[in-house]
Amino acid sequence: MRRLLPAVAIVLGWAAAAWAAPPAPLTTLRAIHSLTNAEAARHPLVAFQATVTYRRAGETTLFVQDGDSAIYVWAKPEFQMLPGDRVLIRGHAQESFRPIVMADNITVLSHGSLPKPLPVTFEELLHVQHDCILVVMHAQVRSADIVLSAHEPTTRLEFLADGSYIGGFVNSSDETKINQLIDAQVEVVGVAGITFDGKMQRIGVGLSIPSLADVKILKQAETSP
Repeated sequence: MRRLLPAVAIVLGWAAAAWAAPPAPLTTLRAIHSLTNAEAARHPLVAFQATVTYRRAGETTLFVQDGDSAIYVWAKPEFQMLPGDRVLIRGHAQESFRPIVMADNITVLSHGSLPKPLPVTFEELLHVQHDCILVVMHAQVRSADIVLSAHEPTTRLEFLADGSYIGGFVNSSDETKINQLIDAQVEVVGVAGITFDGKMQRIGVGLSIPSLADVKILKQAETSP
């Protein structure tokens, strides 16, 4: 009996160590995207690969996508990456309007192309059917202004699509190209999202557009603004 006691103690020690080990991180974007807010509130660790679809310079805004799953990532401004970059993101999930990822570290693995954008309607955007997904739609540009965002000049566009208005931000401050967009019919590619007021109440839908090259003019305005 005495000979069995050390062996039992060792087994129990191993079991205790296993119970004390932290849970393994979620390693796919699909698994992270499927979290509920209640599950995300436990801040599970994540370590996954995805493709950058939008990064706003000077801010923490980052959108990534892998297949048909996409998510918003809070990423420090010093993390340098471009749309199309394949990245490895380590951090943890957090509750929000929908679960998001808080990035502790981001490693650029390679540079490639953006995912194929999904054609959408305004109604689909309004019902948040494709939140954070790269989408494409036809619209008319109603206004274009250069504004400051995180002390960096950026372009704010307003589109008319399916009889309703959609806001959009583009990482550009090229006045010459912007002026050509007014009243033009365009095909626009951007990340589908939601706009909020200062109280984080939902007030509309918007697009985060990687570059002005993603606003393709189909028909110029008949009259110059």
